[in-house]
Amino acid sequence: MAIDGLISGLDTTSIIDQLMKIERAPVDLLTAQKTKAQADIDAYESIRSKISAISTFSATLARPSGWLSRTATSSNSTLATVAAADGADTATLQFTVDRLATTHGVVTATDVADADTTIARRRGR
Repeated sequence: MAIDGLISGLDTTSIIDQLMKIERAPVDLLTAQKTKAQADIDAYESIRSKISAISTFSATLARPSGWLSRTATSSNSTLATVAAADGADTATLQFTVDRLATTHGVVTATDVADADTTIARRRGR
């Protein structure tokens, strides 16, 4: 229940609200300045991070090994390792392996001895 201006005729609720707004203005201004300052800090931090990344990358390029590094990859997961030597040329090479090598042996009748045959060892071998 409001008794605004009953005796004086003034809208005291509106006057009080406006006075509170005036009192709150410095706090609102400081809050806005704090928000802007934090945004500036975030922007400077982003720039610093990017400059640091450029610095790290340029330090890598300053060393000869930074220019000579080579990598090798294979789409075959069964290979233990794939490597590129330091002197390898920069290029892309692609080839397809149709089948993997397997062991193979041929035995002829003259290669097989009976169980009773004595095998003599020759000298000079």
